[in-house]
Amino acid sequence: YTIEKYGLIDTTGKEITALKYDMIYHYHKKFAIVKLNDKYGFIDKKGKEICSVNYDEVSEFSEDFAVVKRNKKHGFLNKTGKEIIPLKYDGASDFLDGSAIVMQNNLYGSIDTMGSEIIPLKYKDLCYTDKGIFCAKLNGKWALITKNGKEITPFKYDSIKNEGFAKGYLEAHIGNKQIGITKNGKEITVDAILKEDQFKSKYFRYIDLNNGLAAVCNYDKNDDELCGVINRQTGKIIAPLKYRNSCDEFQTDMGFPNVQARITDRNSKKTGLIDKYGKIIIPIKYDEIHAVYKGFMVVLGDKYGYLNEAGKETTPI
Repeated sequence: YTIEKYGLIDTTGKEITALKYDMIYHYHKKFAIVKLNDKYGFIDKKGKEICSVNYDEVSEFSEDFAVVKRNKKHGFLNKTGKEIIPLKYDGASDFLDGSAIVMQNNLYGSIDTMGSEIIPLKYKDLCYTDKGIFCAKLNGKWALITKNGKEITPFKYDSIKNEGFAKGYLEAHIGNKQIGITKNGKEITVDAILKEDQFKSKYFRYIDLNNGLAAVCNYDKNDDELCGVINRQTGKIIAPLKYRNSCDEFQTDMGFPNVQARITDRNSKKTGLIDKYGKIIIPIKYDEIHAVYKGFMVVLGDKYGYLNEAGKETTPI
């Protein structure tokens, strides 16, 4: 059988790296993840390894740091390949707004880019929800806290639905009581929540997406399922219910401000992209679409091409 190895060439065809890697993943923020003998590392745009390819897992760089894992312990590399934060945590998230969630002995907290503890590692669960705001769980109850660990709300909620503040609040529950919580911890009535429930009742299926959107489906007279996208807060139709696909296949937040959803036709299995106005910016004709640096990689059969952020082909298939 054939053993495939990967390397890099420049636009003239000159070899930059030898064909030695088991896989070279797409470039993200000037670095690409490489795989060699079931271990991972990074190369720069010149093909130079910035660290040894000896990690069990690595993530892409976020805010100049990458999570790395070896022997079940997590730490962080900077862009020079230096282990700036030692591999000592049982779990770690990417840096976001200057902090990263870390886990040790099943307790969660956060650290800054120097590795100093910001939120104490004492919570049973911790998740980022908005700039400077986290959902935290302690003693079986949930609350909102700041990035410095200060309580915004008391720990009294049985659950908090962490979907960001696109609607102006997060949904929370105390027993069977439904509550909205604003960024400053103020509780609001359920009127706004009930308004969204009214939108939900109009559709056979309703699935929350990112960016304040929802994928919705109804059946036509032939009992075919037709899907589209609506604004969850206003109920306004963003993409008309005309796509013959599964709601589950609507995906949002591709990393570009104008791209609102990736849609996949259920029959043809082809995929495309729509913008925030429901306009198709990439035709529904590709087998795969992946967000890459300043555009998209598209796959059609065994061919690859690249599109810019506006959906225009820069490297034709």
